[in-house]
Amino acid sequence: LPWPDYFGKAPKARADGMRHIAARPLKVAAAPELRELVRGPLDADRLGTPQPEDYFVGGRALIARFLAAAARFPHSAARLN
Repeated sequence: LPWPDYFGKAPKARADGMRHIAARPLKVAAAPELRELVRGPLDADRLGTPQPEDYFVGGRALIARFLAAAARFPHSAARLN
């Protein structure tokens, strides 16, 4: 289901839920080196349930796609701080 903008009173905000980001699932086979690196989903972190074996979904898909794209550029860098 779509959701409205978080700041509904901001100029040009939308209340109809038609502006949001939801990453398409990404097959783990497309970036298997990231399977253990990209944390989540939340129930895996908090409850210890196994991570999905076949797809990165939600935020994991977004981060996995970002890291896979960055890896194609030898001078890219990511920092934790």
